[in-house]
Amino acid sequence: MDKVHLINSTTPVQKLNYKIGNTNIYMKRDDLIDFAFGGNKVRLFEYIAADILKKNADKIITFGSLHSNHVRVAAVVATRLGIQCDIIVLFEDSVDDNSIPPNLKLVSYCNNTHIEYCETRKAHDFIDEYLAEQNSLGINFYWIPGGGHTALAAQGYREAAIEILEQTHGINLDAMFLPCGTGTTQAGLINGLEHKVPVYGVTVARSIERCHNEIEYLLKQMTASAATNYEINVLPCEICYGEENSLLNTTILHLVQTDGIFLDPVYNAKSFLTMTQFISNHPELKDVVYINTGGSPNLF
Repeated sequence: MDKVHLINSTTPVQKLNYKIGNTNIYMKRDDLIDFAFGGNKVRLFEYIAADILKKNADKIITFGSLHSNHVRVAAVVATRLGIQCDIIVLFEDSVDDNSIPPNLKLVSYCNNTHIEYCETRKAHDFIDEYLAEQNSLGINFYWIPGGGHTALAAQGYREAAIEILEQTHGINLDAMFLPCGTGTTQAGLINGLEHKVPVYGVTVARSIERCHNEIEYLLKQMTASAATNYEINVLPCEICYGEENSLLNTTILHLVQTDGIFLDPVYNAKSFLTMTQFISNHPELKDVVYINTGGSPNLF
């Protein structure tokens, strides 16, 4: 399967000093991917970018939240490919110059990128009308669902799963944990691991039911079969999307002090915290991997 190589080196799997009881925690450092501040979206876009070139698109159109890592990578990929990028940014209450978070500020630095703002509750109609207008203008655009939620993009983490198994050869892994947004990364991991290791996504925004359904949908597409029999595990997180609290900040601080690793507050700190709580209730887990999906700009 074709892809555009955006990643120039293999990201490490690092054994943490941070421990929960007798459980060893290893971290896949995809926050260290060397393209556009890194993160899981770069792996997804390696396959999306190849399809964009194949279809000779003049423009990318996609959407995401104010804190989205996806829109940051989409804008920089479009710059790399030499095409335009239209970003539809969804917000809940209001947005002004003082409330623009770091990921979106980085998007604004790409001079090939146009940003539109839309209230989340109006998103469906707004996007339909926007795409219809582009079609009426005869623009050859490439539409990417939020988060890169396609079976094609999930191939990036199917490939990463195989890489992680090679890097942890000789370790009997009991589980993998990661943030779950659209479920694309988790679907790719589940598919690539082929039942070897249970994967637990921590939902950062959506309901558990919706995450489960989205992951199941992608897995069926990836296997071209309804009878996949994959185990899909999604854990809840009590902290709302984009919000912080003292427990979350303590988690960020603790990992800095034990391992010198900074977790972003929107995605990874929440899921890392939920993982530690889960491990505390399941001391039988001896060796686990946490997928650090990036989002470093949100620290600032």
